[in-house]
Amino acid sequence: MKNKDIQNKEIIKSLHFKDYCNFIGQHTICFAAPDYKANGSGLSLITGANNTGKSSIIKALVADTINIGLTFTDYLLYGSEIKLTTDKGVYSTINKNNDALSPAKTYANLPKVSLVPSNRQYKMESHGLDSLIYLENPKYDQINNIYPLGDLLNKLFKDKIKEVEFYRIIKSILPEYSGKFSFQNVDNRKYKTLVYTTSNNIEYSARLLSPGLLSVIAMAEAMISSEDTGILIIDEPELYLSPAAQKKTSQLLSVKSKTIQVILVTHSPYFVNWSDLKNKAKFTRITLGENKTSLVNQVSDEVFKKILNLTDKQPRSPHFLDIVSKELFWYEKVLFLEGQEDVGILRKWLSDKKREIPFEIFGYGVGGVDNTSKFLDLVKELGFKQVAVLTDKLEDEKNILKDWGEKNAPYNKNDSYMYKSISTDDIRDKWDVDIPKLKKILQNDSINKEKIQSCIKTKIGLFDEEGMAKDDSTTELNKIFDQLNTFFK
Repeated sequence: MKNKDIQNKEIIKSLHFKDYCNFIGQHTICFAAPDYKANGSGLSLITGANNTGKSSIIKALVADTINIGLTFTDYLLYGSEIKLTTDKGVYSTINKNNDALSPAKTYANLPKVSLVPSNRQYKMESHGLDSLIYLENPKYDQINNIYPLGDLLNKLFKDKIKEVEFYRIIKSILPEYSGKFSFQNVDNRKYKTLVYTTSNNIEYSARLLSPGLLSVIAMAEAMISSEDTGILIIDEPELYLSPAAQKKTSQLLSVKSKTIQVILVTHSPYFVNWSDLKNKAKFTRITLGENKTSLVNQVSDEVFKKILNLTDKQPRSPHFLDIVSKELFWYEKVLFLEGQEDVGILRKWLSDKKREIPFEIFGYGVGGVDNTSKFLDLVKELGFKQVAVLTDKLEDEKNILKDWGEKNAPYNKNDSYMYKSISTDDIRDKWDVDIPKLKKILQNDSINKEKIQSCIKTKIGLFDEEGMAKDDSTTELNKIFDQLNTFFK
């Protein structure tokens, strides 16, 4: 059943900006909207290397409605233009005259959001205010940029239903958690301090809690308050959390995004779920261009659909697109291989030869040479500057990978795309059995050795059946990786 109150909340559709911070030129980011049916439908993921401009995007989404350090005008350049489009209207600013005061007049009263910034410095005291100071007073603790956790929890604990949900969320992420929080007056001061009580009734200041637990507490509060705002933004939800806790947090946020707009800035592959992307979650990657300015790269639903369709064709390889494969979203330079054997054998050879490589080898391979172009389309939309492919020997007339770079800008430039193939039919020696033909022969009463042998062909590789490099293959392997190293450097 749809929540009418939630559906009436304002939803961000897109953010368009020109000459903003390190983003030179025109850029647009589209955001997912919850469909109230599927987990992940309202999830937008923003990734990228450190110092590429991700936090600047958050600042543009909240401006000075929430304080996260510098004021919004500090982020604007001469001639900056910003347009935030929601389902209820457009908010825009133009800073043509470099007037630091003018943007505040035109880019104000933005949709309220529940935000957990990456700067997790907490103020544990509460003055008993009934309003959410953090959302309604942008001047609150502006000098120190401290997250007012005390005031936020004091507001939340006045609603017993929300308090129960708060502890449920914490327990879901950290099953070992068993304490309680309360506010107590210390030394007859005008404010109360957040106190943590263990299951053994030991009390101490919440300041002494681990960074991981405090981070979970802040996210739990924001998840609950987002029911009122309709928009939840978390910058680096993985901070201080173990992989297990990250996965549980990711699952909660996926469910939350069915009815709430969730925007995550993350460096962790645990927050990338293929099921969310299948349900129209948006994925944006921020990269740096040749002149070190920031670029927006957003993956289309069409490209993700091609990748996701591959998972149905790999039932015997559940690891095909697992956590290792999702590290691709943070790579800068990548080599694609055909399959898991290629990856395993070549990684071992590189290790045995103590050869270092200035690039990453993708996951466990692309699941077959025919899938390679789908992954090339993905890294193209992710903004990869360099990409290479290494396959078995292919017939020229069937090899669409050889000329892929020439047909796909910007990889038609020098040193952007490399295709290589080995001289053999496979990476190692193996038997290639024609299963359908063999089954047909076995169903026939007149079986003979020659007929069975006709179903079996020998493939010759650079490595033997055990995966050991042949003596006459070393020169070829060294040449291939010398060329790859030169290309990527």
